[in-house]
Amino acid sequence: MDEKYEEGRETVKGKISSFKGKWASLLAVMAIVLCVIMAFPFESAFAASDSYVWGSVNGRNMLPDEPIKISVRGYKVKSAYLEIYKFDAVEYYASGNDMWSLRSDKVKTKEFVKKVNVPSRITKNSFDSSVTLDPLAPGAYMVLVKSPQVTNSTEVIWFTVGRLGLITKQCKGELLVHAVNVMTGEPFDNVNIMCRPQSKGEVVNGVTDSNGIWRTSLDDMGNSSMIVGTYDNDVAVMYSSSWWDERENMVYMYTDRPVYRPGQQVSFKGIIRRQAESGYDIPSGQEVAVKVFDSKDNLIYDKTFNVNEWGSFYGDLQLSSEPPLGYYSINATIGDEIHYSSFEVQEYRKPEWSVDVSFDKPVYVTGDEVEFTVQANYYFGSPVADGNVSYRIYRQEMGFIKTEEPQSWDDYDFDSYDYYNYYYGEYVSSGETVLDEGGSARVKFIPADANGKNYRYMVEVDVRDTTDRIASGRANVSVAKGLFDIKLETDRYLVGVDDTVKVNVFTADVDQNVVSEDVDVRIFSRKWTKKGSVDTPIDVKKIETAADGTAVFEFSPSISGNVILMAEGRDERGNLIKAEEYLWVWSSKASSDVSYQENVQVILDRDRYEIGDTASIMVTGPISCTHALFTVEGQRIKRADVIELQNGAAKIDVDITEDMAPNLFVCITMVNDGNMLTDQESLNVSVEHKGMVIEITSNKDQYKPGEVATYKVTTKTVDGEPIQAELSFGLVDESIYAIREDNTEDIRRFFY
Repeated sequence: MDEKYEEGRETVKGKISSFKGKWASLLAVMAIVLCVIMAFPFESAFAASDSYVWGSVNGRNMLPDEPIKISVRGYKVKSAYLEIYKFDAVEYYASGNDMWSLRSDKVKTKEFVKKVNVPSRITKNSFDSSVTLDPLAPGAYMVLVKSPQVTNSTEVIWFTVGRLGLITKQCKGELLVHAVNVMTGEPFDNVNIMCRPQSKGEVVNGVTDSNGIWRTSLDDMGNSSMIVGTYDNDVAVMYSSSWWDERENMVYMYTDRPVYRPGQQVSFKGIIRRQAESGYDIPSGQEVAVKVFDSKDNLIYDKTFNVNEWGSFYGDLQLSSEPPLGYYSINATIGDEIHYSSFEVQEYRKPEWSVDVSFDKPVYVTGDEVEFTVQANYYFGSPVADGNVSYRIYRQEMGFIKTEEPQSWDDYDFDSYDYYNYYYGEYVSSGETVLDEGGSARVKFIPADANGKNYRYMVEVDVRDTTDRIASGRANVSVAKGLFDIKLETDRYLVGVDDTVKVNVFTADVDQNVVSEDVDVRIFSRKWTKKGSVDTPIDVKKIETAADGTAVFEFSPSISGNVILMAEGRDERGNLIKAEEYLWVWSSKASSDVSYQENVQVILDRDRYEIGDTASIMVTGPISCTHALFTVEGQRIKRADVIELQNGAAKIDVDITEDMAPNLFVCITMVNDGNMLTDQESLNVSVEHKGMVIEITSNKDQYKPGEVATYKVTTKTVDGEPIQAELSFGLVDESIYAIREDNTEDIRRFFY
């Protein structure tokens, strides 16, 4: 999510990314005090008198050569003036005072600077004026806003003057402070840091090193800290906070079904892993207090379990014959941590029929007429005749038309459509029809314009029978942009000038069969200017994929910056088929090759790494930036360096170790002309070795009432070797999922 904050005269540009995997980014404050603007007035005078006066300043941190504008407003006042003092910020904030409203009566050490009269501008009873102060010397200042017509006014605003800025990163038990020159972005060494954690109030002091960094470990840091930095007369004040899940344990809880009727038995299970620096530990023997609350928050179950050797606990709960309906909460308490799950209780009637939606073929081509069948059958086998059908059609963009089955655990995309069910995307059309005597209906539609893209179309159907009961079904189908598709892959995303890049070209038809096709691959560099992008051709490769639908070529880029590979081909209908891939070409020398850039960017050379690999990472920003704070973050700040930039860019290598799995975040922060710029990317590490394959087979495909069904469960490693495991095995009436879908999160995504 890109965010841009504009408040007053300063702008903060940053980026906060969604992530994959378990370890979250620190979500630490990366705030530069220069950009925390607008004073928050102390407003006790508002309640004390019918007359009041208050003020605000145009910046929290001002530069030494910068004029300072103070706005003053009042009610039933004829005149106002300012008393300006320097004050000791370290002393004030170390005493337990907060940042947002300064109390003049609690300021112990202050030095009078001057008194300034505010020009009188009155409209009826409203006083609205301002005064611009000449630049002040570095330091921390408080301004008392007063009026002869307001008795005992306590209105105070405050600001600092100087070139010192602070950036913080905070996680549980650790704080990093980076001191910078807010105009140049260069690190500030020998800055005195005062840190007062809000939770305990005990002050910790330190001094930044040659890289402008100070780190400290605090056992009980809480969620926020007051930070004051001083260098000679320069002062910077900030409030550092972070939002993280402090719980050390991961508890995956689920029930044997999503919804229950009164009087039924609820079976639940929890799998616990304790987060460690290098993965997970099993907290066997740990006590877990499980409580279940009904929809009215009444406690209906309370039992303590000991975690077994597999790291799990499980139990059963018998619902009463007339329980409150709605959602029930399962709370599992481990130490002072509470973990949650839920299930639903409803007085439902099981659906008596199911609705199946199917397409004539798995893939259509743009321009084809798409046809699907709706079939409604009672669970005992008879068709739902003469039912009323209503349907809705949506579509969403999709990638390469050939969908391979994942070859390994790492190939699964848990953020994809398949793992997060349906998202509706773009609405296409809707309609109604009627089932025939066989419980069937056929519907045709023409897909919307593809605009050169592949789409997945989703059809959602409701069937209402003659008794006015409803059942639903849905299905999806791919609609391709042409009779075949192209995919490009490079062996790396980040290379150096004159490095050899290997490019793989894949072609497949709409039936997902590999085919041989003629493809032109245009290679060009893309430079960004203030007016937009400029593309410069580099080369064109004439490619013919082999019978297996593949081709490989190599090239060596001679220009640094963005390099785009654009593949094009045409099918026999004349449809233009396109595919695109990009590279970033790194050079530390040729400044003329560096694109115009206002923001910062982290570029990884691969999507995923194996343990033992070395990740090549490039960071880019405005050419004027000379330094950047580079961090690798997980539950802790694993690495923190200040790197020197050449032409606004640098390349960093990070060795991949086992404790980085399943992912960490690579973060970069730069300061340029008073603005803080930041970006982050998830560094994903293979967890293939953590996977397990489960196979379930039955002794028969179909059973008669009263027969005994026998199931065989086999557990193997991803390499096919037998492995001992603890399992949950549930047998549930299929019709239950027509009432409530099972929304239990995929266990692989939960832990990895």
